Amino acid sequence: MKPPIEFHESRVQQEIIRGGTREQIIEWLCWNDPNGCYTDRDSEAEGYSRLTRERVVNIMRAQMS
Repeated sequence: MKPPIEFHESRVQQEIIRGGTREQIIEWLCWNDPNGCYTDRDSEAEGYSRLTRERVVNIMRAQMS
C-alpha cells in the first residue's frame, strides 16, 4: 500500500496526531522511518508488546521535532 503523498505536510501530520487511529499513526511511522519496528507483526517478531495509541503518538511527535 502506497502512503498518501500528503504525509509530509505539517497540517496532515497534526490531523493524524489529533484524530487518527492507531493504525493510521503506525502507517505514518512506517512511512517516515521504514527501518523502525512499529507494526504489530514487527513488534511480535522482535519479542515486544504491541504499541499502544498513546505510545505511537509520542513516537510520532518525537519524530516530527
